[in-house]
Amino acid sequence: MKQSKPIITTVDFLKEKEQDPKLEEERLKNEAITILKSYSHIWDILSELFQNSIDAIDQNKKIKVVSKLS
Repeated sequence: MKQSKPIITTVDFLKEKEQDPKLEEERLKNEAITILKSYSHIWDILSELFQNSIDAIDQNKKIKVVSKLS
């Protein structure tokens, strides 16, 4: 029995970088476009920005606590 190609393709964001800088740039552009297309409403983008800000603040607090303990 012949196997068919999967309908959904996966993207490995953790794979090694391309050796050719132009290919790496193209890969990053494609990843960014794919991510942006996944946002269906302007509120999705805003909520992502807020969440990233909160994560950065939390990360900064953890760094400060660890540095005080050292």
